[in-house]
Amino acid sequence: METQSWQLTLPAASAASSGRGSPFHSVKALLKTKWTILCPPQGHHWLTSDSPVIKLNYYGPNYDFKGGWGNPGTEILFPLSPSCLMYTKVGDPRPPPKYTVVSPHLAAMFQRFITEHAHRNIYSMSPDTSVPNQRPRIVDAQRFQDEKKQLEEWHEKNMCAERDLFMKSISQL
Repeated sequence: METQSWQLTLPAASAASSGRGSPFHSVKALLKTKWTILCPPQGHHWLTSDSPVIKLNYYGPNYDFKGGWGNPGTEILFPLSPSCLMYTKVGDPRPPPKYTVVSPHLAAMFQRFITEHAHRNIYSMSPDTSVPNQRPRIVDAQRFQDEKKQLEEWHEKNMCAERDLFMKSISQL
């Protein structure tokens, strides 16, 4: 098997544009992180959602989704397909071997995190009986109508916001 080597050269950035909120900070952190692919146990598959990247912090038996690159121990989960989940633990120089099959218990925990972290939609290649127990389906006609109206108005509002931003930027020249 042929091994490929990649080199990424980042442009010089000012101190103001290379802080924690900048894309350069994320790229630098990403390049320092050791990633692996985890597989579900036999007979299981990974779910995904409309918010698929999970930044998980543990606090004893408790956890939250407020992790980040600068927080050693944060676990980042990203389901790529029903059989592959990209995984890292910030600050861990030795992730599990690529294509490690996780235990049924760990797979169930990851599925719960994926389900809890979703904004609205959870996607699965087949029915999963654990999902409705962890996140009951909500049927709300008013919420549906409100979202439908927002979608209908989105294009016009977005164009106005872009125009205002453009006008503001050229007025500063």
